[in-house]
Amino acid sequence: MRLGIDSGNFWTKSSTGFSYQSGLIECAAEPVAADNRIAYDDRFYSVGECRDAVETDKTKSDNMFLQMLPAVGKAIVARKLKPDQELELGVGTPLKRYGMEAPKYKDYFTDRKFDFQWNGNPYSIEITRVEVYPQGYAAYLANYDKFSGYKELNVIDIGGGTVDAFMISGGMPITSSFVSLNRGVINLTNKCRDDLEPAGINISENQICSSVMEMENLHLKAELIDRICRLQRDQYIKDLLYRLRERGFDFSVPTLFIGGGAMLLNKFWERYQINTVGCLDETANARAYEALLDRVM
Repeated sequence: MRLGIDSGNFWTKSSTGFSYQSGLIECAAEPVAADNRIAYDDRFYSVGECRDAVETDKTKSDNMFLQMLPAVGKAIVARKLKPDQELELGVGTPLKRYGMEAPKYKDYFTDRKFDFQWNGNPYSIEITRVEVYPQGYAAYLANYDKFSGYKELNVIDIGGGTVDAFMISGGMPITSSFVSLNRGVINLTNKCRDDLEPAGINISENQICSSVMEMENLHLKAELIDRICRLQRDQYIKDLLYRLRERGFDFSVPTLFIGGGAMLLNKFWERYQINTVGCLDETANARAYEALLDRVM
C-alpha cells in the first residue's frame, strides 16, 4: 500500500482525505466511545481529540508515529485491503528545513514493523520504503499541469506551525526565494485565546476558527468573540503579507495558496488585493506525497 501523510502541527492529513487534530491522549484502559482509538505496544491512546503542543523536532518522540496510525487504519479500510500490509510512505517537512530534516524523517519511519489496533481492529504493518518531500513544493509539483501556464507564480503554503513560500519562474522554483516562517495559524488562534482570557472566555480552537471564518457562533458572548477573533485575523493577514513582501513577494503576481491555514482565510485574500489563482485544500500535500512516490527529491 502507498500512502501520503502530512503530519502538521495543527492537523494530521492523509492522501485518502482523512484528517484529524494532531494530538493524542494516553488512556489507562482502552477508550470505549472515542473515535480513532489506538492500541499499540500494550498502551491505549485516543487520537485527534485535542492538539499537542508544537514540537520543534518531531522525530524526538513517538507522537508523530502514533498520530499516523489512524490514517493507516483508515486507508486500509477505505481501500478494502487486507489488514497485513507493506507500506510505502510519503511524508514532508517544511521547505526551508528540508535539507536538514529529510534524512531525520527518513530514519524515523524507515524499517518499522509493528502491530496495532485502530477502533478495535488489528493491523500488521511493515514500512518498506519512505520518501520525504518539501511541503508546498510537493503540492505544486503534483498540480503542475493546472498552473504551468503562469510564467510567474507565488506559492504560499499556510499550515498550523509554519508558512512556506516560494516563487516560480518559467515553471521552475527560484531557490533564493524559499521562505519558511514560524507564523502558521496556531499563532492566530493563540492570540485570540490570549485576548479572550481576560474576559473569562475559554473556547476551543474550532470555535475560534468559526469566528475567524465569519461563520455563525452560538456562544453566549458571540459578539465579543467574533470582534476579537476577526480583529486578530485581519492583523494576522496584514502581518503575514508584510513579512512576505519584505522578502520580495509581489502579490500582483498570480498567487497559489495551499493548506488548511490558507483555506481558513481563503475568502479574505481579495480584500488585500492579492492576485489569487487557486487555493489547494489541507490534504493537498498528503495527496502529493503519495502521487510523487516515484520521484525522489
